[in-house]
Amino acid sequence: ILASDCHSKNVIKVYGRVYPDKYVLHPGTGEQVLFANLPPEFIKTHPDVWVSVKRDTIKNIAYGLIYGLTIYRLAFDLKDDFGEPIGKEQATVIYNMYLDLYPSLRKLMAFCKEFVIKNGGMYDLLGGFLPIPDSQSDDGWKIESAARMAMNTPMQRGAAKLMALAMLLIENCPQLKKLGYTQRVQIHDEIDGYAPEANSDEAMVLIQHHLETALELLCPLEAKPSKGKTWYDAK
Repeated sequence: ILASDCHSKNVIKVYGRVYPDKYVLHPGTGEQVLFANLPPEFIKTHPDVWVSVKRDTIKNIAYGLIYGLTIYRLAFDLKDDFGEPIGKEQATVIYNMYLDLYPSLRKLMAFCKEFVIKNGGMYDLLGGFLPIPDSQSDDGWKIESAARMAMNTPMQRGAAKLMALAMLLIENCPQLKKLGYTQRVQIHDEIDGYAPEANSDEAMVLIQHHLETALELLCPLEAKPSKGKTWYDAK
């Protein structure tokens, strides 16, 4: 799958070979057809095909699976070029292709489900334990919901704590105080603040350092600083 936003020109390579637009060649007729109209068996057996879809679609899949998105939700959230839901059959194909591409994600999902059923909750990145009562239910739907919450907990709850630690480090950094930097607002994984223009580059280096080292992880974090006269310019 190729995610390509024709407005921002952002491209995320996921799988296959590039085609110039949002269409692929039909295996039987050779005509250009929409991805949503391709036979599922063709998609399964032709991993060398690039399919161009909106960048938001790939974000829905990538972040959605980590946050516990189900195939049923994916079937409704993902739309074809006519704005219609792609349906369960196509959603299942995309879902399995993505997990085949990242097999460790499939293992993580299985581990989280097994862990929460056995322990009744899940730990976040800092070792805090979140009880998830539905994991002890006899209701299969509630158990699946608990498994998704367990998958989400290290990412969502852990990220919130990580950002809180980074904000404390930034707020109490003596070098940033000397540079005249003031922290103003935090939104999800972004921190917005102000510094005199002459000191902005030095301040960005320090902020990036605090964000990337607030918590020691096996997988390194990467922060990308930017600046501008307004928040819009900085983004």
